[in-house]
Amino acid sequence: MKLCSFLTLMQSFKLARIWLVWLSFLLSTCTVASNKPFLLGMSVALDGPAKQIGNELSTGARLYFDELNRQGGIHNSDIKLIVLDDGYEPARTVDNTKLLIENEKVDALFTFMGTPTSWAIKSLLEHSKIPFITPFTGAEFLRSPDTFHTFNVRASYNQEAAEQIHFLVNEKNKKHIALLIQADEFGLTLEKSLLKALQAHQLQPVTISRFRRNTQDINKALRRITNSGATAVAMVGTYAPLAEFINDAQASNLDFEYTTVSFASSQALYQRIAPSAKVMTTEVIPDPLTCEHALCNAFRQQAQTQKLSISRLMFEGYINAFITSQALQLCTLPFERSCLIEKLEHVKIHDETITELFNRQAENNYVVFRSYNQ
Repeated sequence: MKLCSFLTLMQSFKLARIWLVWLSFLLSTCTVASNKPFLLGMSVALDGPAKQIGNELSTGARLYFDELNRQGGIHNSDIKLIVLDDGYEPARTVDNTKLLIENEKVDALFTFMGTPTSWAIKSLLEHSKIPFITPFTGAEFLRSPDTFHTFNVRASYNQEAAEQIHFLVNEKNKKHIALLIQADEFGLTLEKSLLKALQAHQLQPVTISRFRRNTQDINKALRRITNSGATAVAMVGTYAPLAEFINDAQASNLDFEYTTVSFASSQALYQRIAPSAKVMTTEVIPDPLTCEHALCNAFRQQAQTQKLSISRLMFEGYINAFITSQALQLCTLPFERSCLIEKLEHVKIHDETITELFNRQAENNYVVFRSYNQ
């Protein structure tokens, strides 16, 4: 009897050890699950004539996320940014988006670059309902859509266009304004915005000339605008073709006043044109080299530590990463998309760092800044 009791006791200890092993395994599994990274997918141009935009946006975002992860991430979870190259071509953006949603299982799509590329994935956004946050475009179809979840930080193209026409008409006294338009959804969107802004001043463009996306074939456009009697040109495109247009006009001794929107990348544009060219670019974020807000100071310090050349594009990626992280801090695990969208809006309106940075006084009061080539 004593032997049987002893064997029974030993068996109990053996079972207890087995249960402890299983309990440890389950606990470790729970820990791993709770530490699952937040996955953000990004599709931008990393090659081609618009590559500087995509490279700097992604560099700025990674600058913030990498430092955040080094400090423990959010709720002990890292933020993982997956960046894919689309060359600023809509068909490639569609492929990238499918891969990010279906294969990578990302939690949100982050800072996609461009209007035609964003338009191309509209049906994917509507079907998946995945958050589409901080896109690098001011297109109107992304302003409070009913069919998918989007979150904008930038001012709209309507606001940028109104600022440009105000500058040309009221400040430079220009009445003969031509439009140079990239021939795609981006150009069409801004063409409508510029026409609306001109009509507010009882004006029409003297001519509208177009060029193909991802090309620098602007010779016909320059001839047409030259023959139109224009004294100013409102331009819509990326930095490479716009620089080509300005340089050819300068070589022909044409003294135009130019404006363009933030998407063109003012720093990349100004690097490629003569200092004498008169260009005003509307911007959607403050100048990171001169602003004195807390986020500007943090960005400059981190960029200098990493020996990065500071730019507005890089700062915009950094701002987008900051806002996204602040929103996630307000959400609890397990991560839910609805919480992210809700808290992003909260951060934009109520976070002191953001309201001070943009000097926002009211909800949805987007701000347009300026930069000048001279």
